[in-house]
Amino acid sequence: MSFPSWLQRKSTRKWILFGVAALVATQLYYVREMLAALLLFSIAFAVIAAVILVFLLLDRGIYRTLAWTAPYTAHAAQWVRRSWVQAEQFGKRQLHRSGQPVEH
Repeated sequence: MSFPSWLQRKSTRKWILFGVAALVATQLYYVREMLAALLLFSIAFAVIAAVILVFLLLDRGIYRTLAWTAPYTAHAAQWVRRSWVQAEQFGKRQLHRSGQPVEH
């Protein structure tokens, strides 16, 4: 029986033997268990990395948003504070006119 010329080369036979060995190894129980564990840990790592990335992007986005809105929020806070004081004064004046005692 004569083999084709490409099978008679030493490097080709070496790669065929590696392929057969890999096929046999994947059929072993231990190797299958290790491959399954590798797959599960890879999925878990990817999910955890994605969650960390989302939190990182949210943190950066919130920081930039707060930095951008800081002058406006300070102005709005002063406006709310002034409005609250005016509302208190208006309420005290209305209660005083009605003859009820003013509580502090």
